Amino acid sequence: MVRHTPLAQPGGQQVKSKWGTLRYLAPGKFLVGNIGFFVANDTVLQVAGGTCPDGSTPSDDSKCSIDGLDEWVQAAPHNAVVQFSGQAATLIRETQ
Repeated sequence: MVRHTPLAQPGGQQVKSKWGTLRYLAPGKFLVGNIGFFVANDTVLQVAGGTCPDGSTPSDDSKCSIDGLDEWVQAAPHNAVVQFSGQAATLIRETQ
């Protein structure tokens, strides 16, 4: 069963972070593990190496713009740790 919102833990607490393979659902909406989430303009993306989704070189702190994220996730598997605030990702950190 696919869930479209962060899972609640016992006691009603939301999941604050989740590790897994990023999967594309719809424009601006993704899955990590079994948790669906949205990205926002202020979502921070850190790549493990290579290039950013928009084809640029990451900054010294590995931060990238989320421009092109939909295509990047669809093009190849990426494992990541995602931190949430409600149904939106605040940080997507690619892991190797």
